[in-house]
Amino acid sequence: MEWPAVVNLPEENSVCYRSTRPFFGPIYCRIMIQRISVPFLSALSLLYFSWSCSFSDLPCRGEDPGCSIGPMVALLASRQCNFTGSWTRIGSTSPNTAGLTDVALVAIVETSPGVLYGGGVGNDGADRAVVMKSEDGGVSWSAEWVYPSAGASPYINGLEIGPDGTLIATGVADVDGTNREFFLATKPPGGSFSLVAKYERQDTFESGAFQAALSPSGNHYTVGLGTNSTDTAGVLMQTDASLAAWNAKTIHSDSTHSTAWFSAIHAVSDSEIYLGGWATGSGNYEVTIGRAALDGTYTELNRHTITCCLGDHSLHDPTSILLNGSDVLVAYTPGNTAPSLIPSVLHYNLDSMTTTINSVANQSGAVIHLAKHGSRIVASSLVPTTAAPNGSPMVSISTDGGYTFATSFAPDTDGLGMNDSLDSSLRTLGTYQLSDGSLLFTVPVDSTVHPDQPTLIYKTGCFQYQN
Repeated sequence: MEWPAVVNLPEENSVCYRSTRPFFGPIYCRIMIQRISVPFLSALSLLYFSWSCSFSDLPCRGEDPGCSIGPMVALLASRQCNFTGSWTRIGSTSPNTAGLTDVALVAIVETSPGVLYGGGVGNDGADRAVVMKSEDGGVSWSAEWVYPSAGASPYINGLEIGPDGTLIATGVADVDGTNREFFLATKPPGGSFSLVAKYERQDTFESGAFQAALSPSGNHYTVGLGTNSTDTAGVLMQTDASLAAWNAKTIHSDSTHSTAWFSAIHAVSDSEIYLGGWATGSGNYEVTIGRAALDGTYTELNRHTITCCLGDHSLHDPTSILLNGSDVLVAYTPGNTAPSLIPSVLHYNLDSMTTTINSVANQSGAVIHLAKHGSRIVASSLVPTTAAPNGSPMVSISTDGGYTFATSFAPDTDGLGMNDSLDSSLRTLGTYQLSDGSLLFTVPVDSTVHPDQPTLIYKTGCFQYQN
């Protein structure tokens, strides 16, 4: 009889993590995924995990992707999931403790298994920037924080977990009563949310945050736009783990156009921060890809002219930017009529400096969110249908690095229709992975689906291991 053999899986299944624990400080752990093959039962292939931990960084190596400050299991599980199962509606933001309606959650984090925080916008008689909390994996939600300022379309569009467990929320609001600006709010472990900083390029002119990211070192970055009497420029904000100061590291005015901004960010490290942006003002509309660093330097890598626009520019500018191997992926939507909208992914190869463009669907629509969950690239899009002219939600999954996509969550599922016009500036759809490997899909709906216009929560399981 042949006994089971232990086989190490590819090196990418060995990952180093940092987890901060009270009184003990950072703990560094190397976790290796291994597979047991049983020759006389060829269909049987089991997985197990082995690990080594230290109070120093000895288990970690220079080539590791970094030390994650989230749950250790999340990335491990994500590497094994193919998400081939069906989607099930599991929850809703209505009812909730604050009586909020018109809720759209646009950023979700998991602080411990089943405990979620979601940032976005809600209405209690006026629009408010809100953070909501679920303690049952997204089934029910309560209001954790409601930003007091109303008017000027306030919302939260970034939510991250700092190295010490502090929740960091970024968004847009009229903080000083003169115009919209960036704002930063934090919730320390055991504490409550409070506003800690705001930023505007010039008072009485609009500034605004679009997206946020955390680097492996714990630096927090926010991108958006800043306007003054001369132009509108892309802005990159930064604060370190102490959250003591919020600084504009980069203010980038376009060399050709009078209007430019950064709308998407992916922080690989403090020296490799990829930014998706937008430039216009002289008749052309261009998607830009650039790379920034903590010292404020910015290098443009590529720009691509697109057909535009249908309504607000934010329907078309980059909604997400990812690094997948040597490819930078940017999600954006060209088109100037509803039938001509194409939910697109642009691949810029860092080695060959060439671009490839493909669609995430074989029908018109707008891509709202692009995420990498393990080896899968997952796109969330709005697709206009007869039943939902403002757009019905769709999820598409790619197994080949974002070059081809297959529909996972079909338009018109459960009769879903959106509660905002197709060109809403708020990116309201998205997928988020939990520590058990499963995916959540957030879908804010209109009054024909539910009178409170809540965000509905759908879920699909991790499913089988993919080698």
